[in-house]
Amino acid sequence: MFEVFGDWELVLASYNSGPGNVTKAIRRSGGQSKYWDIRSNLPKETQGYVPAFYATMYLFEYHKEHGINPERAVVKNFETDTLNIKKEMTFKQIADLLDMPQSQIQLLNPSYKLNVVPYYQGEQHCLRLPKDKIATFVSNEKQIYAYVDHMSTIRTLPAKLAIKVAPKVKLQPEKINSDFQMYEVQKGDNLGAIAEKYDVNITDLKKWNNLKSNNVALGRTLKIKSDVDASKISKDAKALPAVEKNQKKQLLLQMIKTRMLISQKNML
Repeated sequence: MFEVFGDWELVLASYNSGPGNVTKAIRRSGGQSKYWDIRSNLPKETQGYVPAFYATMYLFEYHKEHGINPERAVVKNFETDTLNIKKEMTFKQIADLLDMPQSQIQLLNPSYKLNVVPYYQGEQHCLRLPKDKIATFVSNEKQIYAYVDHMSTIRTLPAKLAIKVAPKVKLQPEKINSDFQMYEVQKGDNLGAIAEKYDVNITDLKKWNNLKSNNVALGRTLKIKSDVDASKISKDAKALPAVEKNQKKQLLLQMIKTRMLISQKNML
């Protein structure tokens, strides 16, 4: 194209809209041969294409002067693929089962803002993963979904019922506080994770704190109305039914991972 037009701006314009449109614009402009002279006769998208190209090059060249710093990729280049999820799953569950960082799942699946892959009957919900993790997931699908079913059963068990069915211990049962608790947003937090931690709905969490979006600032204090006292989870670990569930969860997770490892070795 440069041999045809002799001008790099016209080359960019022809790349965007085709050499035919550039030739027409030159003719309609009375034979003018510079981009800025024929710009008004080019298609609307092409009128903005060359300025956008210059703006992009400017950012590359002078980003430091404007306080714009590039973020390096979390991972190296690797092949990815997608699969359809058959049950609702959290990023944490997927990361635990596949032995991969949750941040990597977030990087590959930016459309899921709440760190959850939803599932609705009749709709497709895709999950993008590295190819080797796709193979592990597919070959262990039954165990993975069995684990997800088990965890959803535990999570929906009412707090009072959990206390009744838990082994009796010689400690006072945890008092259910109906007042608001205060929680300071930590690095890496999001509304989905906070809501899961306190076993509340994201909608309620936003309503209590007058939040209009799912974004929450680091260091902000949130009001949460929940039966779960997150401050006591680590302190009273031996006394709370939730810990017993957590131990079962870890055992089940370890069992599934062992099966998956055996399955991978058999594949190799």
